[in-house]
Amino acid sequence: MSIRIFISVLFVFFTVSLFAQNDSSLVGKIVVVKTSDGNRIKGTLISDDGRELTITSPDQGRVIIPKYVVTSIEPLTEKNYKSDQLVETNPYPNYYQLSPSAIPMDKNDIQVRLPGLFAGSVDVSASDNLSLHFGVLSFAGYSFGGCYRKQTGEKNYFGGGIFVGGLIGSFGYGSSYSDYSGAMARAFYTRGDKEKNLSIGVGYGTTFSGNYNQFFINAGGMVRVNAKIILMLDGYALPKESAGTLGWAMRILTKRGNAWDVGIQSVIYQDTYTITQQNGQTLVKKGIAGFGFPFLGWSHKF
Repeated sequence: MSIRIFISVLFVFFTVSLFAQNDSSLVGKIVVVKTSDGNRIKGTLISDDGRELTITSPDQGRVIIPKYVVTSIEPLTEKNYKSDQLVETNPYPNYYQLSPSAIPMDKNDIQVRLPGLFAGSVDVSASDNLSLHFGVLSFAGYSFGGCYRKQTGEKNYFGGGIFVGGLIGSFGYGSSYSDYSGAMARAFYTRGDKEKNLSIGVGYGTTFSGNYNQFFINAGGMVRVNAKIILMLDGYALPKESAGTLGWAMRILTKRGNAWDVGIQSVIYQDTYTITQQNGQTLVKKGIAGFGFPFLGWSHKF
């Protein structure tokens, strides 16, 4: 066998073995990829077409790695996991402190949330785009409904939802039920990705009696600072009441599946006050007032 034939056989063997590395069972999982230059890239494997790997990493974003530079790829284990570094993509891109984004939940996910530690909710992913919501408020209120979220472009998402809620003790009891229970519809748009995004939404809620109704606008945003920290802003405006809320928080990813939101929420409103001048004349004026309070929330993902 000539040296040329020998080299050709080696080349064919190398090429076949290289393309045989396509392991679709790792797609969607957190992996550690080692490359020929000694780098270790950790993140979620998005695709593996046999020629290149596409990985989403919290530190580097979307990374495309040619297969010919890959020396090994393996799922994340206790052995190759560093306790001081989380490598999974943002597990909670679909909500801020209080308001939602239009980024869909991952399929088959179940999220348990305690926003402000005074309310609780369970969100269940029913499909790629639809999620179901069940919630309680200080064991006195209830809510349930559904949300539809869909990606319409590389960084564009639209969503909407319908929710019903009220006081638990008032359910089905004549006028008390219609006065203290109602429904809400909302729509929202998100620009960005799981690591960095901005959202704006509108909604309308009314009691079943029709005695009270409210239109609202909400906005929120988040940006990932590092593997463990996500910064968020969140706010609502209630034009009818000349009031609103504004908050910010730091989301801390303590370990896979858990997160703590630590920050502040504030209520801002238009206040009316009187001023008595020296001549005895009383003037009525309007100004901006408000108050703030600490915010602590917890989330867990199954």
